[in-house]
Amino acid sequence: MADTSTCPGCATPVRVPEGMAGKRARCPKCQMIFTVTADAPAVASAAPPPQFDLFSERDRAEPAKASKRLDDEENDRGRRRDRERDDDEPRRRPSRKPQSGGSALPWVLGILGVSFLLIVICGGGAIAVAIIGFREREPHRDPVVLKKDGIAMPPVGVPPGPGAGGVPGQPVQARFGPITKLQLNNGVVQVTSQLTFQDPFDPDPDAQGHRAKFYQIELQQGRRYQIDMTSPNVRVLDPFLRIEDVNGMEHAKNDDINPGVDLNSRIIFSPPATGAYVIFATTFDANHVGQFTLTIRELK
Repeated sequence: MADTSTCPGCATPVRVPEGMAGKRARCPKCQMIFTVTADAPAVASAAPPPQFDLFSERDRAEPAKASKRLDDEENDRGRRRDRERDDDEPRRRPSRKPQSGGSALPWVLGILGVSFLLIVICGGGAIAVAIIGFREREPHRDPVVLKKDGIAMPPVGVPPGPGAGGVPGQPVQARFGPITKLQLNNGVVQVTSQLTFQDPFDPDPDAQGHRAKFYQIELQQGRRYQIDMTSPNVRVLDPFLRIEDVNGMEHAKNDDINPGVDLNSRIIFSPPATGAYVIFATTFDANHVGQFTLTIRELK
């Protein structure tokens, strides 16, 4: 005979097999699982039958198995709810601990150092290649040897020495610029010329910026010579004279014949030895140019 129990969820009478008191059952209407009360009253034969029958004939025959099946279903439903709740919650990735490593500063400094060395090496190599290429492109120039009547003139940069050949009045290259060789004729020689901004500077360290022309002449020891440099306008070109030997030793110099009166230059010179001497015709003021006359005569 079957017993009757009331579902606490929907208050529906549910017929259960005998011996189910204290066990769990599921309401066929609201699907709520509840515990069957032990004191469920017996249903009178005159009363209307229950609205729902909880178990099938097989379940009524084996109430213990039916109760176990309900428990398994409840457990499965609980596991499904847990899985659904886990699916709804966002998954949390395990936090990663920052890996401790050394400072990057040594690597940065090392890279910068290597880059600097490469720049220095490449730059120095490029400069060396450029210098070598420039020297290779520079045309080779053989030394010029001037000859007069089969006699070789002194090399470039050295004034012609005593007895050297050369054409009087023709310039020869000296160490300080073109030099013109003069020769006395009946004891006198005179040259009219002009200083320009294309002329070389006087090599005298005390004459910075003073343009000059250079003349070489053979003079005899024991004789006296008067050397004059005159200007048609001393305000434009104030003459200045110097005389040296071919070794660069200075022997005399002059600015004014009569200071304050005659601003032309004059040197009375007695050579200490027979040989070639260089006369520097220049100016007292720097960057002054103009016409002048140079006269060299032997005094009796």
